[in-house]
Amino acid sequence: MNLRRNRERGVALLMVLWMLALMAAIAVVMATTARTESRLARNLVEEVRARAAAQAGVSHAILMLLDPKAKRRPGPDGDETLTVDVLGSKVNLSIRDECGKVDINTGWGTLLLGLVRQYTGDEQAQALSQAILDWRDPDHRRRPRGAEDDDYATAHRVHGARDGLFETVDELQQVLGMSPGLYARLAPDITIDCLNAGVDPASAARAVLAAIPGVEPLELETFLRARGAAQNGQLPELDGGEEYTETSPAQVFGIRAVAELASGARGAWQAVVWITEDPSRPFLLRAWRQIGGENP
Repeated sequence: MNLRRNRERGVALLMVLWMLALMAAIAVVMATTARTESRLARNLVEEVRARAAAQAGVSHAILMLLDPKAKRRPGPDGDETLTVDVLGSKVNLSIRDECGKVDINTGWGTLLLGLVRQYTGDEQAQALSQAILDWRDPDHRRRPRGAEDDDYATAHRVHGARDGLFETVDELQQVLGMSPGLYARLAPDITIDCLNAGVDPASAARAVLAAIPGVEPLELETFLRARGAAQNGQLPELDGGEEYTETSPAQVFGIRAVAELASGARGAWQAVVWITEDPSRPFLLRAWRQIGGENP
C-alpha cells in the first residue's frame, strides 16, 4: 500500500516538474517573441523616420532652388553634396541639372552611343544605342543593329519596342540588350525631362562630356578644371562637338536625399522638379519615389 502511494506521489511530482518545465519554456518563448516584436517595431519606426527625413530633405532642396538668395547650393553636375540637418537627422543632398544629362527621348543618337561606349565594347554599344533609337521612334523599321518587335519576340520578350517616347528612365531596362549592371551605370547620366537634343556643358558630368564627339581627353580635363574655378557664371569654352552642346535655363533638377539617423537607419528619396515662372505654382514634381539607401 505504501509502495503504491509512494509511486503515485512520484508520478504526481514528475508531472508537476514537467508542467513547470513546460510553463518555463512557454515563458521563454513568449519573452523572446515579445523582444523580437518590440525590436521589429522599433526598426519599422526608425525606417519610417528615416524615410520622412529623406523626403523632408528633398523639400529642403526645392526651397533652396526657389530661393534666389540661397548661398549654400551643391554644384549642378551632382559631383558635390550638401549635408543639412533635417528633423534632427543628417541628410546628404545632391542636386543636378537634368539638362546636363543625355535625354533618351530627344538626345542625339551619337550622344547615346558615346555614353554607352564608355561602359561596354563598341559592337554592343552600337547595338544598344540603335535599339534605344528603335524603341523611341514611331516606325517599325529596324536599324542595322537595332531591335524591333520581331527581335523582342525572338528573345522571348512579352513586349516589343514601344515605338514611342520613354515614359520613365527605368523603362530603359526593357530595351533589348540592356543589362542591370549597364543600366546602373547609365542611369545617373540619362533623363527624360530636359527635352534638348544636346547637353548643357555648364552642368554635365564628366561621363556626359566625354560622350560628346570631337572632345579630346586633354580638352575635357582643361574644361573641367576651368569650370570648377569659374566664378560669376563665366563658363569656359569647350572646344569640339559644339553641335552637341546646348545651354539650358536651369529650370529642371534631379534631387537625391539620403538620410541617416543616429540609430543607423537610412532612408533615400529621389525627385525631379520643374521650376516654373508661375507664383501660384512655383514648381512641378515630375518624379517622387523611394530609392536605394546609398549616398548621393
